[in-house]
Amino acid sequence: MSRLTATIWCDIRHQYRNGFYHAASFVTLLAVGVIWLLPQEFRPFIMANLPLLMIGNLIINTFYFSAGQILLEKREQTLSAQVVTPLLTSEYLASKVLTLTLLSLIENVAIVLLVFGFALNLLPLILGIILAGALFTYAGVAVVARYESVNEYLLPSIGYVSLLGLPLVAWLLNWDNFIIYLHPLQTAMVIGKAAFSSIETWQVIYGLLYGAVWVLYFRARAEKAFSRYIISGEAYS
Repeated sequence: MSRLTATIWCDIRHQYRNGFYHAASFVTLLAVGVIWLLPQEFRPFIMANLPLLMIGNLIINTFYFSAGQILLEKREQTLSAQVVTPLLTSEYLASKVLTLTLLSLIENVAIVLLVFGFALNLLPLILGIILAGALFTYAGVAVVARYESVNEYLLPSIGYVSLLGLPLVAWLLNWDNFIIYLHPLQTAMVIGKAAFSSIETWQVIYGLLYGAVWVLYFRARAEKAFSRYIISGEAYS
């Protein structure tokens, strides 16, 4: 078994033991139950605004869950043991991205299938979730690495999430300007939009290529923060 595979299984067990899967299951059942109770005439409105619900789930499942897991590992002192093993920083972070994105993928696809069946195009939906999941997880690690407790982390995290979620405001205001296409989350929003309606070829290319650039950028930031504040133990001021 490779180091990455072993780390993935350890992360899944750790996430399950600390209630991540229970929380995701509860949100899934709650969302589906609420939507089912609404009159049928609300379904088009819900479908049109489904990306807002999904991005909200992704923020919790990736940005905050990755931060929560790292803070738990710091408190349990398992992270101190991991940094002296042959496990590479890139492998440690890749495991977080893969496991938490998978959790988000299962949750959001389950909501879509239970509510709308196969009325949507699942492939771009899946690609959009994977892209946003990678972005949020790496961003979450880059932010939380410098903090030692939830109390220190929670307030600053709101500011970071607000910046990362700016395209959601543009979505609500129906504001379409080239400036918003510079934002990393807009790449996932554009790809995910193809699940609900057709998009142009340039938008597909933009979403996949520009999104990949941002994933690599946040990966580099996460690795740098992890090396600086966790491996080297530099204090944040």
